[in-house]
Amino acid sequence: MAMIFGKTITITGIIVASGGRGQYGSNTNSANGGAAAGGSVLLKAEVATLGTTKITALGGVAYTNSAWGAYGGNGAVGRIHLDYSVSYTGTTNPTIDATETLYNKNTGAFFQFL
Repeated sequence: MAMIFGKTITITGIIVASGGRGQYGSNTNSANGGAAAGGSVLLKAEVATLGTTKITALGGVAYTNSAWGAYGGNGAVGRIHLDYSVSYTGTTNPTIDATETLYNKNTGAFFQFL
């Protein structure tokens, strides 16, 4: 899990919380292993500038070269969540779950609108 908290967040590099690839089954009595699910990314800011798909939390890809017959499955996507109080721009993969919140500048606490 990646967590980033700040008054302003600007993503200039990349954040990757993707799952690993499935693994090869070692003999005729074992299936190939399934891939791992994507991880979680939590962001909290007044203003967040995320760029274009600079944050990813994709599921891993199944191992597909099966000499023994059985394939593992793909991993599920992870989750990207943002609590913001002023604005945010940008896209993520999978699509971000963003919630507008109130921010208490005295305590640094976020409060969700109900």
